[in-house]
Amino acid sequence: MALPFYFVSALAAIDIDEVTEAQANSVKLSDQLVSLSDKLLEKAVDRGRNTDHLKDLNDLHEKIKHLRLILEPKPKDKENNPNLKDHQGSETIEIGETIKKALGEPVFPQDALDAALQIDKQLDSFKQDNLIDVKPLKDVLAQLEAELRKAINFQKQWLNSTKPN
Repeated sequence: MALPFYFVSALAAIDIDEVTEAQANSVKLSDQLVSLSDKLLEKAVDRGRNTDHLKDLNDLHEKIKHLRLILEPKPKDKENNPNLKDHQGSETIEIGETIKKALGEPVFPQDALDAALQIDKQLDSFKQDNLIDVKPLKDVLAQLEAELRKAINFQKQWLNSTKPN
């Protein structure tokens, strides 16, 4: 017996809500990471750390900002993409195209998790220096990794639930 359409839609909506929530939490945590790394870099500059140390910290800061961009890329707009065309007239827009337009660029939590794991390894090398306290960054990064794993699992569940039998 086939499930009624509204029942299947409700299940898919729950899954996609969970994916969206996990991704939103990931964005918030990545914002915290950017803020923490920014403060860390400022402190190092204020304390007059050596150039190599500042380069390493700046590299870390850039990787964290890149991670943030992976999680929430700029939406497609005319300023960033002058070739983007408006839909004019009475043409029909497919539902998938409407969703893509609303969401902007797709988010790939696995790419973000890979970047987070690389940052985690880099933080371990800073830990050995004892020049900076990486614990706040490690704590937020651990939470972010957990949220990304959740998003990946929910995304897999959602994709599996939308496959035809």
